[in-house]
Amino acid sequence: MVNQIVLIIGQYLTTIRARILVISISIGIVLIFIKLNGFDLHHASINTNNYSGSSKSLSLVRVKPITLCVIIRVHRGHITYLPVLVLALAHAGFDNIRLYVVNIDRNIDIQLLFRTIDSLNRLASRAAYVSLLSLGLPGENDFGFIVTDRALTFLYNQHEQSPFLCQYVILTNGDNLYSQHLGKNLLPHMIAQKDIIAWDFVSRYYRADYINKNKNREETSPQVVDTGTAKCLPVALQLGSADLGAVAYRLAFLKQHKLHIHYPDGTYDVNSDGSFAKTASGLTNTSVILRQTLFIHQ
Repeated sequence: MVNQIVLIIGQYLTTIRARILVISISIGIVLIFIKLNGFDLHHASINTNNYSGSSKSLSLVRVKPITLCVIIRVHRGHITYLPVLVLALAHAGFDNIRLYVVNIDRNIDIQLLFRTIDSLNRLASRAAYVSLLSLGLPGENDFGFIVTDRALTFLYNQHEQSPFLCQYVILTNGDNLYSQHLGKNLLPHMIAQKDIIAWDFVSRYYRADYINKNKNREETSPQVVDTGTAKCLPVALQLGSADLGAVAYRLAFLKQHKLHIHYPDGTYDVNSDGSFAKTASGLTNTSVILRQTLFIHQ
C-alpha cells in the first residue's frame, strides 16, 4: 500500500515538473518572438486620444525615435543671441535633435561664429549637436533665402542616403526662442506622420489690428499702454500668418514635392516664407494647427 502511494506521488511530481518545463519553454519562445519582431514592452501604452476621435484602445506599439533638424539662419547680429536659442532647443523635449547653422551674412565674423558653435557643443554635452553648413557665399537683398534653399537641398540629398538623420525640419532665425514644451506638443503629431505642424507664436511686428482699444477713456488708473507689437498671433498656413519658425515639416514630404523657398521663377521677396507654407499646405491634407504659443519671433 505504501509503495503504491509513493509511486502515485512520484508520478504526480513528474507531471508537475513536465508542466513547469513546458511553461518555461513557452515563455522563452514568446520572449524570443517579441525580441525578433522589435516590440518594446516599455512602450506599451493606453491610447486615449489618437487625434481622430476614435474610441480608446490598448496597444502594444513599436515607437521609432523621431529626429528633428533645425536650420538656423544667422547674420552678424545673431551671434551673441545664438546661445539662447541653441540651449533652449536642447531643453525643448526632443531626444534626437540636430541643429544646422547657415550663414546668411557676407560680412559676418565667421571665426567668432565657429568659436560660438564649438562652445555651445561643449556646453550642451552633445557631440555635433550644432553644425555649421558650408553652403557658399550668401546672397544680397534676398532675405537669406538663397542660402536657406541650399540648406534644404543639402537635407534632401542627405535624406537620400540616411532618411532617419532628419525626419522633420524647422527653419528659423538665430534670434528666435522656443518653449520647453515644444517637443511635448509636436512629438505626438510627428509620430502620427503629419506633413505639416504649425503653432501659434509671438510676433515682433507692428499689428494695428491687435491693438487693445481703451473703451473707457476716463479711466486713468491703471494706464493701458499698447504699442501694437509683441502680439500673440494665431498661426495659419497662408501669407502673413505663418512665420518661418512656427512650422515643422516632414522632410520626406518636402523632398517628394521638391519644395524650396523661391518662387517658380527663382526669385524671392519678403513674402516668400509665407508663400512656401501656403504652397506646402495645398499639397497635403495631413496638416495640424496647434493652438499653443510655442515660439517667440524676436
